[in-house]
Amino acid sequence: MKQVNKTIAALVSVVISVVMGVSFAAAATSVPHVNAVPSTSIAIINYPKKVTIGKEFNITGTLTSGSTGLGNKVVYYELQNKDGEWVPGGWYVTTNADGSFIDGGLSAGRKDSWSFRYEFGGDAQYAPCFSDVLAITAS
Repeated sequence: MKQVNKTIAALVSVVISVVMGVSFAAAATSVPHVNAVPSTSIAIINYPKKVTIGKEFNITGTLTSGSTGLGNKVVYYELQNKDGEWVPGGWYVTTNADGSFIDGGLSAGRKDSWSFRYEFGGDAQYAPCFSDVLAITAS
């Protein structure tokens, strides 16, 4: 009977050790918590669909999260090339305190049509987004 009790005690000890070891191992290998960031959107409010070569025009828009305008954020202009790929347009605008922006003083140098969009790359506080794809024709 004493041998059976020793065997049961040893078995219980091993089971407790294994359970405790698994518990510690699970805590040590858990995935760190990832903070979700709020979604964002860019709305283009006004832009000309047709422009005259050499005549300046403006594009206006807003960057928001929900109903809140996001101020002091960088929004990039992107062009779609002939292969359908998006490439940097070479400049950016910074949003005003209310999330609005004006991309001004633009002009077309030749007769052409092009598609473009604006991109907010996201940051530690907000998720990235793109505007709708828009098109302008210059003549």
